[in-house]
Amino acid sequence: MSIKRELKLKEWKEAIKEFDRIVSLIEDILRKRVDPFTVDISELLEKMRLLLEKYGDEVLLVDIEALCKIVDLIKEQEEWLQNESLVLSLGPFFALARIKQMSVEEIAEKFCASWTPIAYRDQASISTLMKALNYLDALKKFPKTVDFSLSSEYELDRSSLNLEFLSDEDFREKLETLEKKIKEVLEEKEEVDYWDLVIDRSFERSLENMIILSHLCSRGVVSIKINPLSGEIKIMKPRRKSENYSVALVFNYETWVKKIAEKKKTREKS
Repeated sequence: MSIKRELKLKEWKEAIKEFDRIVSLIEDILRKRVDPFTVDISELLEKMRLLLEKYGDEVLLVDIEALCKIVDLIKEQEEWLQNESLVLSLGPFFALARIKQMSVEEIAEKFCASWTPIAYRDQASISTLMKALNYLDALKKFPKTVDFSLSSEYELDRSSLNLEFLSDEDFREKLETLEKKIKEVLEEKEEVDYWDLVIDRSFERSLENMIILSHLCSRGVVSIKINPLSGEIKIMKPRRKSENYSVALVFNYETWVKKIAEKKKTREKS
């Protein structure tokens, strides 16, 4: 066997080992159920692309195996995000329920155990202690209970309090308007970009559109499709039989500015 052939065989074995390391890494993460975002998927895909370009069919089988594992990892990332968003949304309610079950003594004990005072004894002085005593003494002059009842002219009905000051009637009207708009668009094409529907001239209006669209999705008026690789989100006609699932979308002022810029750039190109 020539030296050149030996070197090529050695490089091929190293390439196979590299694919095996990728597979083992992903399997280890999936087995231990740790944070799936500790792995940079784009970096792995780039490494696999270079190996496939260099060795071609010789590494095709191990490349497919590694690619299947990456798909499993992406699915794990999606489930992980859903679970994290659920914990973040329900966590405060569980904490509030626990506090309501605790006695005043238990709350005081927990507070003292976790409390870290800003000012310690070596930072206190006679003057600051006197100010604190004067403050506590001044509190005694105030009544223990204060009547905050409002006159009838300030009363608001329940419908005026939904969605800040958006009444039920206004919300239904906006719901019908967006539903009609989506149906008209979907008559012409099979799917439409999610952000094209919700992004508006103001951040508040865009957020309002997202809330309204989420209601339409939950009612089955439209369906949402997400490509985990490209990150594209599409709105399409409702599917007849499909499993219901929740989707957490990150949206803040920075995201809104970015989407507005993309929208403007697309219009300029067209």
